[in-house]
Amino acid sequence: MQLSLLRRLAALGLIFSLELGAITLWLDNDQIAGRSGLIALCHDWGPLLLRGIVVFGTLFFTFAFLKFSSTLQAVSEDLADTRLHSGYFVAHAAALGLFVALSSTLYTNPQSSNLFASAWLAAGFAAIILGACAFVGPAFWSRMIRGTRYLWAFSAAAAVAASFGGNAIRPLWPRAAELTFFIVQLLLQPFGIYSGDPATMTIGSSRFSVQIAPTCSGLEGIGLILVFTTVWLLLFRRECRFPQALILLPAGVVVLFLLNSVRIAALILIGNAGYGSIATGGFHSQAGWIAFNLVALGTSVAAREVRWISRRKAEPSVDAAPITVENPTAPYVVPFVGILAAGMASRALTGGFEWLYPLRFVAAIAALWWYRKTYAALDWRLDWTGPAAGIAVFGLWLLLGPTAASPMPGALFEATSAARISWLILRVAAATVTVPLAEELAFRGFLLRRVLSPEFETVPFREFSWLALLVSSVLFGLLHGQRWIAGTLAGALFALTVTRRGRFGNAVIAHGVANALIAVDVLAFNRWGLW
Repeated sequence: MQLSLLRRLAALGLIFSLELGAITLWLDNDQIAGRSGLIALCHDWGPLLLRGIVVFGTLFFTFAFLKFSSTLQAVSEDLADTRLHSGYFVAHAAALGLFVALSSTLYTNPQSSNLFASAWLAAGFAAIILGACAFVGPAFWSRMIRGTRYLWAFSAAAAVAASFGGNAIRPLWPRAAELTFFIVQLLLQPFGIYSGDPATMTIGSSRFSVQIAPTCSGLEGIGLILVFTTVWLLLFRRECRFPQALILLPAGVVVLFLLNSVRIAALILIGNAGYGSIATGGFHSQAGWIAFNLVALGTSVAAREVRWISRRKAEPSVDAAPITVENPTAPYVVPFVGILAAGMASRALTGGFEWLYPLRFVAAIAALWWYRKTYAALDWRLDWTGPAAGIAVFGLWLLLGPTAASPMPGALFEATSAARISWLILRVAAATVTVPLAEELAFRGFLLRRVLSPEFETVPFREFSWLALLVSSVLFGLLHGQRWIAGTLAGALFALTVTRRGRFGNAVIAHGVANALIAVDVLAFNRWGLW
């Protein structure tokens, strides 16, 4: 399959992820609690609907690439050398802007009407549809649905089952919780810290304990893995040996159920070791999804590679040297993705204060070093516009956002001097070195030119386009959450420093200067809210 389609869909997924992340961080569902009519439905069913959309997209494209690769190959060839559908993208930006404007009123004004909520929902769905069409066009989606035949129905049914099926198995939760309690008890006994009360389902130690609620029984995750495995068996039934392949269903259930018990036991051990905030914070919320992904991946591998289950013939060995395909996108995107992934890991392993923030610095350094030869071809020369743009962005950051003094986080203030200074050094190093490099490579090195052509690496940095400027700047702004307006203007200034003389180094130094000035302001004037 050509890389063009993969790049387009990857870019679409990245954009949707950034937009969704910014929106979910900004909007609090509890703000519309207690309303009536359509707004009440949005409050009660909105999170489940959103989860269903994510599950549908994940399942549909996962199985489409595995099962219908020939169809995607044909579509990919038709998409070769075509550009972004600018009209759809402008419409997407307009719909998203309308959604943001309506959200500001809907979530703050208790008197908002159901008609207003209808317009809000319509704007949200329109933004999704128009964004999808912007990258590959409506013709692609039409051919995709026809070419993958019944896959959309399987994925839709699976999304509904995964998102709304939890209530159907609610009567089983108490029994499953009792079994979970028993397994956790067995896992903790070798550590000599077990103390529990089966009557209240409380288990742990004198220092840290948890209550195993019915929702902690793991049945929701089990339902999701059953859906995933069932869809797999239906789609790849001709490659599977039946009835042997049916073992994947109970195997996935057992493994995921045991991993859920291991998760709870690990949570208690972490809390008992004195890291209660980590246990109840990031680890508790992230470990379940990590376990599901591991089991789903294991199911996929076993279903196709284990000879007792799969009918697939072994690939014939070829003596010729393997063909390697260089991905020009990776050097520009991987450092930024590495920072995002490290951020997720550090939040999962950290409680109230992100002590593992330096993981982002390490991940970025590793990626930048790996692709260092690619960056030598970029124009790193500097002139006065870089620092000047950085100073201007710093001014915008103070002008368009809250600048009230806020104290240093308590955990950092109470830490030893060595720990506090070490963390601050790495935090400042990340802000002034690795973050500017990684974000400029992704947004100005890649996205600014990718809007102009799929072969973005051939586009000179001096080539200017208002659409490219708008797309890269708005998405960069959304990355900064509530400061998205300042972020968008900052992205535009960084882009202009590049296109003015084609010097990529100007954007990096501008970004670094802005972040350095923000760091000085934070440390000198105790405005920790800027970080």
